[in-house]
Amino acid sequence: MHVPLIAIWPPLTLMAADILLMIPVLIFGFWPLALALFAGLVILVFDAKGRMADFRNAHRHLSSGRDPARVAKSYQFSWCGRVACTQAAWSAGDDKGRAVAEYYSTNGYRWFHIFPDKTFSLDCPFLTVRFWEITLRGNSRAKEKLEAEFDMVPVEEDANETEQPVRVSRAA
Repeated sequence: MHVPLIAIWPPLTLMAADILLMIPVLIFGFWPLALALFAGLVILVFDAKGRMADFRNAHRHLSSGRDPARVAKSYQFSWCGRVACTQAAWSAGDDKGRAVAEYYSTNGYRWFHIFPDKTFSLDCPFLTVRFWEITLRGNSRAKEKLEAEFDMVPVEEDANETEQPVRVSRAA
């Protein structure tokens, strides 16, 4: 399944910002900061792949008739996850897209809620293994939980379908 770029725009935007910050840092020779920015870039590449997996999983569940609010709840804790789930819902149908958008709006999420839930508390997600699992590999627990809750047999990917890399076209 092709994942639209709009579904993974948060990590792509952060990658672009990382690269723009890295250029002057390299020019002025601040190598320790450049290494930290490069590590951030690598993490963001994995984050983009994780959001692609989240998009596919959410789309699969929404297309098979699962409750949009329940699927949205599984991805509500991070900005990137909410964007991937919302775009999956819109691609599964207008009614599902509206239901997921309404769920997030009802629960108080707005466009400016960029940081993950509980970031500025003692339960900071950046300090947990689960956050890094979700960031680097996608929300596999949401997939397992949704499949278990709905007593569904995991849907097999189409054998003829190959994974398409995300391509960004450059203006000439």
